[in-house]
Amino acid sequence: MTLNNCYGLIGSARQICRQYIIYSITAVMIALVSGCAPGPQEGSPVYYQPSPEHRQRSALTAAEDALLLARIKAKIFSDELVDQGRVTIKVRHGVAILEGKAQDVYHRRLLMDLIRTVDGVVGVKNQTDLIHKGTTFVTAAAIVRDNIQMALLQDPDTAPCPIQVAVTRQEVILTGSTRSQPIKQKAAAVAKKFAGDRRILNHLSVADN
Repeated sequence: MTLNNCYGLIGSARQICRQYIIYSITAVMIALVSGCAPGPQEGSPVYYQPSPEHRQRSALTAAEDALLLARIKAKIFSDELVDQGRVTIKVRHGVAILEGKAQDVYHRRLLMDLIRTVDGVVGVKNQTDLIHKGTTFVTAAAIVRDNIQMALLQDPDTAPCPIQVAVTRQEVILTGSTRSQPIKQKAAAVAKKFAGDRRILNHLSVADN
């Protein structure tokens, strides 16, 4: 073997060693990077949120719920349009929960809308079944009467007043009493919004202050 051949073999060996070192360093770097890379992220924890009827109440909250339930029942009792019927009502954390059997969809909606007008109610939860699941026939006069009655209940001036509404094909008749002449006129204006072509007969009396 000549001297030139020896030098050639040494050069080839050095090149192979350099490539081996480069490959080794590259493999180590890849392994380090792979080891430091974040693994699959676990999903965010899901916390159980109990419904209002299952949440624990303090003595103060229970007392506030009892007072609110009393106001709801008083509102229903004083309203000639809404019938609680076989629906039971309980209050938890300001949420009125309806259970039992409602007459039909129409009367259940009236009951829920009335409860929402009570100050302090933060929500209404329906858990009732229907006695009559079919469509209930409601006359046009009844719809007008219900709309007027609900609007009067939602108005802060007319809501405290014992106002009765009767509707015929040609007339809307307001009876009962108000606290002042302006409230009497306001009740007639509220009724006019839903009366259509019907005349407004305002027979409301003004209570003595």
